[in-house]
Amino acid sequence: MTQRINDYAALYSAAHDLAHIGEESVLQMNWLIGEANALGSSWSDAQYARFQERMEEYRDGIAAFAQKNIATCEAVVATAKKIETYLATLDG
Repeated sequence: MTQRINDYAALYSAAHDLAHIGEESVLQMNWLIGEANALGSSWSDAQYARFQERMEEYRDGIAAFAQKNIATCEAVVATAKKIETYLATLDG
């Protein structure tokens, strides 16, 4: 049985929301890195250096996730628009 996308607006909205989540994750992680860096004034030993390195690794991982997430959302929207256009030619 062939399935169709019944609500393109909902699909576009969901893709936008997912992309926003990725962007927001990066912003929040950058804020957290800033907070962690501020700890350096009261906590500066080898343990803090390892903690800071880990935070930067997490930031890089979240940034990579966000980039892939945004690219995937854009691809989903582009594909849905092509399908919507194609189906409109069949219906018209």
